[in-house]
Amino acid sequence: MAVIVIESIGFSATHSISEMLRMNGENYVSHGTKNFIKNTLMGVDDLPFDEFHNQMLTLSDQYENCISVHSNYKPEEIANFIDGADTKFFGLMRKSQFMQIMSCFYWAVNGFLEGRDDMTRHLTLVHNRYGNALKQLGLPLNMSCCLMFFSFQHVSNFNLKLVKNAHNIIFMEDIIVNPKRLIEAIGISRDSKIDLTVGRGPSHANKAKEYAFLSNADKILEKILENTRVNIGDESFNIQEIQQLSLNKSV
Repeated sequence: MAVIVIESIGFSATHSISEMLRMNGENYVSHGTKNFIKNTLMGVDDLPFDEFHNQMLTLSDQYENCISVHSNYKPEEIANFIDGADTKFFGLMRKSQFMQIMSCFYWAVNGFLEGRDDMTRHLTLVHNRYGNALKQLGLPLNMSCCLMFFSFQHVSNFNLKLVKNAHNIIFMEDIIVNPKRLIEAIGISRDSKIDLTVGRGPSHANKAKEYAFLSNADKILEKILENTRVNIGDESFNIQEIQQLSLNKSV
C-alpha cells in the first residue's frame, strides 16, 4: 500500500489518468479536490494540505493505494510537509510546455467568454500589472494577449515549482502512449486483467476552434516565450530551460 501525490496544474489529461488509476475500485483516487474523503470540487470544504494528507493516511488501510491527482496545493508546501515520510510526490505535466500553455489559454478564453468572474479578474490583473511589458513586446492589450500572458505565468510558474520540489516528473504524452509506464513509475501493482487505457480527455482547443480571432494565438505565445523568463527565488529560467529541467527529473 502507498500514499501518492500526483500534482499538476492541469491540462495534462488528469481526468483520464485519475480514472485509469482507480483500477475498478482497487485504489482510492481523488481528482481536482482539496478534500480527499469527500472529493468535492475545489472551493467546497477545502482543507489545508496537512489535513488532506491525514485523510489519505486514514484511508490507506482500506485500499491498495491512496492517490491524489491535481489537488493544486503549492508544490513547496507538499514537499515540506511530507519530508521524511513515505508519501511519494510526483509532478505531472506535458513534455511540451508550449502545448500545455496553449491548452490553458483555450480554457481561459472559454471561461472568459462564458462569463466566469475569475477569468475577468485574471485578464484585468494582467492588463493593469503587465500592460507596459506587453506593449514592449509589440503586443496589443486585448483579451487574447492578456489571457495568453496569464496562461504562460499560470503553467510555467507551477511547473517550475514542480520541477524544484517533486520527487520525480511524469509526462502526459508518455502515459497516453503506454499507461503501464505510469504504474511502473509510481511503483504500484495492478491486476493484469484490468485494461489500462488513458485518453486525452476533453479538448479546450476544440471548444474554441470556431473563433477566428484566435487564429494567431500560437504567434502570441511565441512572442511571449522569446522575451519572458520565469523567476523563482534568485533564479531565472526561460521556457526551454524549464522543459529541460523537467526532462532531467522525469521517470
